[in-house]
Amino acid sequence: MKILFDNKIFINQINGGPSVYFINLIKKLQEINYKTNISSKLHLSNALSDSGIHNTGNKVPFNSNLIKYNFLKKYLHKINNKTCNKEIKNFKPNIFHTTYYENYNYSYDNKLEKVVTIFDLINEKFNKTFYKEKKNSHKKEILNFADKIICISNNTKKDLLNYYDIDEKKISVIYLGYPDKKGNLQKIFGFPYILYVGTRWKYKNFENLLKAISFSNYLKKNFKLIAFGGGKFNRYEEDLIKKYDLKNVLQIEGDETKLHSCYKHASLFVYPTKYEGFGLPILESFLYECPVACSYNSSLPEVAGDGAIYFNPDDPDDICDKIEKILISSEIKEDLKKKSSLQLNKFSWSKCAKETYDFYKS
Repeated sequence: MKILFDNKIFINQINGGPSVYFINLIKKLQEINYKTNISSKLHLSNALSDSGIHNTGNKVPFNSNLIKYNFLKKYLHKINNKTCNKEIKNFKPNIFHTTYYENYNYSYDNKLEKVVTIFDLINEKFNKTFYKEKKNSHKKEILNFADKIICISNNTKKDLLNYYDIDEKKISVIYLGYPDKKGNLQKIFGFPYILYVGTRWKYKNFENLLKAISFSNYLKKNFKLIAFGGGKFNRYEEDLIKKYDLKNVLQIEGDETKLHSCYKHASLFVYPTKYEGFGLPILESFLYECPVACSYNSSLPEVAGDGAIYFNPDDPDDICDKIEKILISSEIKEDLKKKSSLQLNKFSWSKCAKETYDFYKS
């Protein structure tokens, strides 16, 4: 069996969860000697360039160049369509697994099975608040285009069926995995801290986290808040930090090794998001035995199980209470350590790849 992936996600994301998913899926498929290619002459992805993935028969991964200017995206999509048509003709795949919701102009044999992975329904769920300008026509297109659909959680599947008229038999739920554990991770900070990871805008609910911490003299006195990734604080966030009189809030950037070090040495990972399709940072926290406090919504209970303490993301008092509860009690932290280790056993990229390949065969 031959599987071809387009490179649309690697044009649209320099870094991000969907890119991590496809890179790890393809790596594991190649490790077990399944033939996979990515149609990716030009792309924007740092993760793809550093992945070491190779195309079948190519000594140089992808024969690709890293393009750093976002204004070139529209041209990259046009190039991708042309390249992908040639790749379909030359590689002759059995499965075409598309990576992003975009306009499709591919010429393909009717025998070619087409698969799409759906990560979340954020646009649909928040279209009256955060995404007023967004349209879902591309997603409708790809859902009609696909013969089969993968959802990364049961919650994503439930939301997909809620918003779109789709035959449930087309859908399979396949969970994501977690990264390999890194050794020799030196401490970056010499003080105790609460860790937040990723973008902070809108549905990520960072403002309520700041408000929650401002309610607690214990948290303000004993812990700093480290926001990893997501870019520097903007003016609005800086004003919020001043408004809530928070002097111990830092934003940092870094590579995967630096992120893993932050997980390993954090006192707590907090995830106040209002919605996630899966929640990879939870598994990354579990990997380094970092206690987790997160929202009780969307896919998070499905992923975290009994390994986390949950709060209401709309209630800063509850967020504050649950964070304090974990940090004050060594018994709770030890209990979460044991339960999160058991929960982590349910996930792996090898399992994801095997289930995906079985899905391809079906």
